[in-house]
Amino acid sequence: MSNPLVSVIVTAKNALPTIKKCIDSILSLKYDNYEVIVIDDGSSDGTAESLNNYPGIKILTTKGVGPSRARNMGIGQAKGEFVAFTDADCTVDAAWISELLKGFTDKDVVCVGGSQKSPDDETEFGKQVNDIFASLGFIADYMKSGNNIRQTAHNPSCNAIYRREILVETGGFLAGLWPGEDVELDHRLRKTGYKLMYNPLAVVYHYRPKSLLRYSMMMFRYGAAQGFLVRRHGFFRLIHLVPALLLLFIILAVCNIQVAFLALLTAFLLLLFRVFLTMGLRHLLSSAKLFAVAFLCWNAGFICGLFRKTRD
Repeated sequence: MSNPLVSVIVTAKNALPTIKKCIDSILSLKYDNYEVIVIDDGSSDGTAESLNNYPGIKILTTKGVGPSRARNMGIGQAKGEFVAFTDADCTVDAAWISELLKGFTDKDVVCVGGSQKSPDDETEFGKQVNDIFASLGFIADYMKSGNNIRQTAHNPSCNAIYRREILVETGGFLAGLWPGEDVELDHRLRKTGYKLMYNPLAVVYHYRPKSLLRYSMMMFRYGAAQGFLVRRHGFFRLIHLVPALLLLFIILAVCNIQVAFLALLTAFLLLLFRVFLTMGLRHLLSSAKLFAVAFLCWNAGFICGLFRKTRD
């Protein structure tokens, strides 16, 4: 592509520990035609004030409208032909924008995403969480493996770029939904006939939860969002089948405990083997508790999400 103007949009709420790292990395991009828009979404820790020494950055403030509405505000203020999103707890690689733009191989491509890695100064717990996300990528489509630019069904909003005109036409992110607003947007775009691409060389470094409690809460929120999306759009992701399989196991257990045990054991061994191929034995054993927490909290959230309303 020539050298299009790209609007980089970052939403932040109480992101003081990481927001300056995020902005510093964006300002170090090896791409010379972009603007930066930060939406401070009701922070109480001085997030917006910490950016006062960054000339040229457009800062929007809200009383706390949620990430979906905040991103839509950024889209409304953006001047670029493309809008790129990352999160306040991420830093971006210097070639981030250049690599994302390489994915627009034809006019039907509306979005390109990239890979996520752990920052060098991430905690050991955070690195474990990142490894778990990577190992479960085959079912969640949140993180992906491979080395080539290819088509995908979803790009997380911490690392994605869209054609701004199409976002405006389709209404952007579903207001009131978080998390899962990026999954919902990508699903609508694909139903319209647009293509999404993935380029592993477009890298962001993503800080993860630093405690078991925050990790548990995050997994519950993720599950609740997917439950809501199933109610709204029906089953359209592989991960949406996980609660159905759990229900099937419960039914089998009621009817025949031996059959249920064999079914569960088979499924568990297949999952362990798939995870082992990604993580290796040592990481697999050390992360067993986190896998169990993810399974329980995500499924509990999913059930609650089937009955929830959109709410940030």
